Amino acid sequence: PPDYVQLQTVVAQLVADGAKSVAVFADDTPFGESSKKTLDTLLEAAGIQVAYLNRYPVGVTNMDHAAMVARKTKPDGIVILGIGYDQSALKLAMNRIGWRKDLYGMYALSQSDYLDILGSIADGTRMAMTFSMDSKRPTAVHFLNNYFRFINSSKFTSPQSAAVGYDGMYLLALAIQQAKSLDGTKIAQSLETLEKPYYGIMRDYVKPFARGQHEAFPNTEHLFMAYAKNGQVVREPETYKNPGYNLK
Repeated sequence: PPDYVQLQTVVAQLVADGAKSVAVFADDTPFGESSKKTLDTLLEAAGIQVAYLNRYPVGVTNMDHAAMVARKTKPDGIVILGIGYDQSALKLAMNRIGWRKDLYGMYALSQSDYLDILGSIADGTRMAMTFSMDSKRPTAVHFLNNYFRFINSSKFTSPQSAAVGYDGMYLLALAIQQAKSLDGTKIAQSLETLEKPYYGIMRDYVKPFARGQHEAFPNTEHLFMAYAKNGQVVREPETYKNPGYNLK
């Protein structure tokens, strides 16, 4: 899902958790800047104040001082916008100074470069997701069983990335079959008018695209908040039962 939809899901969870203020950590890249602007707009609409803002460099290894300064503002939660390795530096700093607050973010928090570095320290980290390995969808269970058998491993570097690639290739295959051509323009037109549904490992895709609408996840309906537990990402029970936040 696009970043703005992930952030809509995060802010909806902050609202549900009763947050009135947050500390925001965003890396000093164009991604961090655009994500911060989107987050600012969503937080303002939700009536949540930014109590502290930190723009950190890519590759940061120690965020103890920033964490201590942020803690003094007494935010109800922390939102981080960056890549997994850098985000682990903040969680390590929070652990070292004994700051026990919820850390929220996007799906990069589910990747191995965050979870493997932290181990149990990552527990409780919350992230907006479309797929987790405890999914009960029959198609997801089938995919996971085949994947683990094929690579002879029980580890995923990035489960959601695998799910995105898997569903994306099936949708592309359906479009090629419908177009009866490898011409790019014809394939794109077929994607916009897919006749066959595809029951994927993340969601059911029934006419998922249209002219001018090329996002498979245009809103928060199929997203949910997950959390880190014992080095894995699992669904929060309440959002598993009701994944649609309906925050536009």
